[in-house]
Amino acid sequence: MAVIIDFEHINHRRGWLTLDKDIKNLKVGTRIYLQAENEAIIQNSSFETQLQRAILTHQHTTARNGAIINNGKGLDQVLRSCGIEGPPSQRVIFDNVAFVDLFNLD
Repeated sequence: MAVIIDFEHINHRRGWLTLDKDIKNLKVGTRIYLQAENEAIIQNSSFETQLQRAILTHQHTTARNGAIINNGKGLDQVLRSCGIEGPPSQRVIFDNVAFVDLFNLD
């Protein structure tokens, strides 16, 4: 397991992740799917300007000390795409997370 220690935003779909250790055979430019070994913890992070959602998670997740700003929904609990992106989130806890200017709340 590796921990993300830094993220540099490139554009609306890309960014550079810095991990706390090297992962064998992982090359620059590889797309990765993030999954925690147990509970996913998102902390001290801001998610901004996204048309859909800031967080799509299928495992137990805690988000703390952050913000979701100028975003479509923040988090989808029910996926209207007939499950194309997997099952809905099972358990998500928000602790000291600000939701600001969400615009797709239908």
